[in-house]
Amino acid sequence: MDKHGLGPKIRQGIRDGVLPTRPPSRTWFGFAQGATSCAACGQPVQNRELECEAEFPDESRTWLFHAACFEVWEAERAAVLTCVLCGRKTDGVPTVTMNGDRAHAACAADPPSTDGSAVGRS
Repeated sequence: MDKHGLGPKIRQGIRDGVLPTRPPSRTWFGFAQGATSCAACGQPVQNRELECEAEFPDESRTWLFHAACFEVWEAERAAVLTCVLCGRKTDGVPTVTMNGDRAHAACAADPPSTDGSAVGRS
């Protein structure tokens, strides 16, 4: 598992709705007790490998991650929720800009200027 190559795969899982964007209500880290599959990368979590178990509100399922995959998912999850143009939290599914960044639809259509005023707005 290449921790640095996980970002694109995890971002795609978030965009496809396969991975959650909300924070877990509880997490546990420990050594895996049996071979399971990582929710983020899909690779096996081997017996005695460090894993994370995550619970989410209103879900009966426990999500299992490699500890490193959970760390990358947490960073990507937070990034998905922040507009790169204005810095505020995005509401709902953000627009993806040409370079793959996430932004509010309004910000992507009419980006704010660097001095804080909107470009192209009167």
